Amino acid sequence: MKGSLPVENRKAHLITFLILLVLFILIYFIYILNYNSLLRLSIKEKIRLTFVLLFFIPIILSGSPIKNSFIFSPIIIALSLKIFFKYYFKSGFKKILGLYTLIPIHALDIVIWIFFLTYPIYTIFKFLDKKKTEIPLFTNLFLLIFYFLFTILISQEKTYSFLFLSQITTGMGMYLGVYIFIQNKNDFKKFIFSLIFLFVMNILYGLLQLLKGGLGGEILEVIRTGPIWGARIRGVFFHSNAFAGILSLYFFFFLAMYYYLPRYRKRLLIAIFAALLMIFFTYSRTGYLSLLIGIFLFSLLVRIKKKGIKASFNEFIKITLILLILLIILGIIIKIFFPLVFLRFESIFWGGKDISIRIRQIYWTESIKKFLHYPIFGIGLGQFVTQKFSNIHEHPHNFYIALLLETGIIGFLLWCIIIYRILKDIWSKWKKTEGNFHYILTALLISWILINFQLFFTQFWFTIYATEEMKIFWMFLGFTYIILKKYENWY
Repeated sequence: MKGSLPVENRKAHLITFLILLVLFILIYFIYILNYNSLLRLSIKEKIRLTFVLLFFIPIILSGSPIKNSFIFSPIIIALSLKIFFKYYFKSGFKKILGLYTLIPIHALDIVIWIFFLTYPIYTIFKFLDKKKTEIPLFTNLFLLIFYFLFTILISQEKTYSFLFLSQITTGMGMYLGVYIFIQNKNDFKKFIFSLIFLFVMNILYGLLQLLKGGLGGEILEVIRTGPIWGARIRGVFFHSNAFAGILSLYFFFFLAMYYYLPRYRKRLLIAIFAALLMIFFTYSRTGYLSLLIGIFLFSLLVRIKKKGIKASFNEFIKITLILLILLIILGIIIKIFFPLVFLRFESIFWGGKDISIRIRQIYWTESIKKFLHYPIFGIGLGQFVTQKFSNIHEHPHNFYIALLLETGIIGFLLWCIIIYRILKDIWSKWKKTEGNFHYILTALLISWILINFQLFFTQFWFTIYATEEMKIFWMFLGFTYIILKKYENWY
């Protein structure tokens, strides 16, 4: 079978299913016995946990269980998070450098680990079958993982390095699984449905947070900007910045689909408005700036595509002026009716007076100073937390500075080569594409620009505390190359 694991008969499927089911049950009992005693675990929590466990069974039973786990991975992420029960599958590492750290481990992690064990067998079968398996970026990613493994040798606290590496390799497994197992139009439709499910669950939970402060006694982050306080919604994710960043990707794909699929315009308008509303109430400055930059680039690229590259400067001036006028009008409305949002924007220019900006300034300055002492290999993967100036924080709120500090110029360049290749592949396809499909590629290009913009101010895509966000990053990489390499063969 093209692109599938060498498991074809029902008996093999049943064995795989039983292995997964045993692992699910094992996690269930670890959760009950280790993380909460039976006396402390409420009936409601047991019902929620059991419901989630049962939900996975149809996914496992229908067809190839590992394949389906990747195709429906956004649904699994949504259901594995706190939407259905307060504490999702977790295994606690109680003491890492004095921190109480919880590393989420749930169904999807197990599937990816099993996939890693079976993937070498899969490649051998493909080789023996004389069929070439091409996975974009595979060599680059392998070199990056290998180099990260090398940096652990120079790490001061290796436990933390291994935890970080395990999350990155799990993410890489997500990318490989999504790209390999989505083999045809039907698989792709299921995957898109799963992504929409994840979006809807986040919107619904975000509304609950907005109206009622969430469920089950959830405590939202409260920020103070000037004299005003406000609670930040975050959907089912770790942080409001993560929620805003992920929603910004959805926003531009819904916008692209609005032009690409005219028959769904009413539904897409609702989705676009919902994404905007949720981003608005995250009070995320990174989210706001991502939205503004993305809208500007989307407008510019669409106009260039229609009028040609020669008209780009005139289009740039025109779009800039239009957006500035709209921004001024919007700013006046926001200042009158939503003063906290206006102050969040304004606080970008406060410098050291804003606590969040001040912390970033300290982390970035001290990290660069430390990097200059270890410029080639850095201080070791995940070692920012070991530095005195980190205040036992796990990252400096800037992925690229963290990369320089922890993996040196070599790790930094290896990563930049990967990002360059992604942007180059999208840009090459965008330039050649005619018709409405260019809207999809425009959204894809903008999404990768925004991801890298967000990595300059926050680190939710890469931190062991936000493992679901990291999975979405790698899932999105798989989605990107499906669009670039496979999509046109199906439609």
